[in-house]
Amino acid sequence: MARYGQSCATFTPLPTMMEKFNTAMYETKKGGVSVPSQAQQEANQAEEEEEEDMIQILNDVEELFCDSVFIIH
Repeated sequence: MARYGQSCATFTPLPTMMEKFNTAMYETKKGGVSVPSQAQQEANQAEEEEEEDMIQILNDVEELFCDSVFIIH
């Protein structure tokens, strides 16, 4: 980019470039079907495990205090 008088600090992406910045950029095509990349699959798995851990913690707290726990986020 330097030869065009631009750098990463001054570069402005085109609207068509910005449209491609979404979750689809983490997918690959296999047999014409979009499949999440290995990194995205691992991130999804980690997120699911965190959610399961949080549910277990909330269940433990409810059992400990004999009362329902509501989390608002």
